[in-house]
Amino acid sequence: MEEEKKEGPLEKWKPAVSMVLVQAFLSGMFLLSKVVITDGMFIFALLTYRSLFGALFILPFAFFYERGAWRKLDLKSLIWITFNAFIGYAVPMSLCFYGLQDTTSSYTIIFVNLIPVVTYILALIFRMETLRLRTLPGSLKIIGTLTCFGGTILVSLYKGRVLHLWPAVVARHHQVVQQNASGTNQLRGTILLLASSFTFACWYLLQARFSNLSFL
Repeated sequence: MEEEKKEGPLEKWKPAVSMVLVQAFLSGMFLLSKVVITDGMFIFALLTYRSLFGALFILPFAFFYERGAWRKLDLKSLIWITFNAFIGYAVPMSLCFYGLQDTTSSYTIIFVNLIPVVTYILALIFRMETLRLRTLPGSLKIIGTLTCFGGTILVSLYKGRVLHLWPAVVARHHQVVQQNASGTNQLRGTILLLASSFTFACWYLLQARFSNLSFL
């Protein structure tokens, strides 16, 4: 019992710390992806390398913690996994990277942060969520949605000074972007990023709706 009490605070902060780390890793990933895409790397090749290294990283954990899970796989499970890989990764990430090609990494991160807002709005439309304005959880959801949307608008409209953390790399990247600026299409990139956020939101709703399927 004493061990459970000691682990309580740590378990309580795990989700928040995990989300901060996810945002940090995503930001770094989009910065590096913008560099290699600007240098001429084929987007689907980038997605392939990303998937390959991700699989190699997850493989040891899957081997030790999910060693016997493969025995539960059947045709329905494989179809569901394939569908999730297509809708939850291939389509939205392709749209996101093509939008990144036409815009900037900071602009792309803005739309990534809009995914929870789009998910919540779609959940309200399909009656998977209720407003419950008079309750604390409902009020916090509304405040969080407005804060996320307001922060996104503020960051997208604010034009500040360029911060060069790594002059040799960032300055070169900025120069390349300026040279290729005539080939960018902000409107097309925005539409692609919106489509990516919408696809991600739909995938999250599908997970919430069908997560209790008997074959999972």
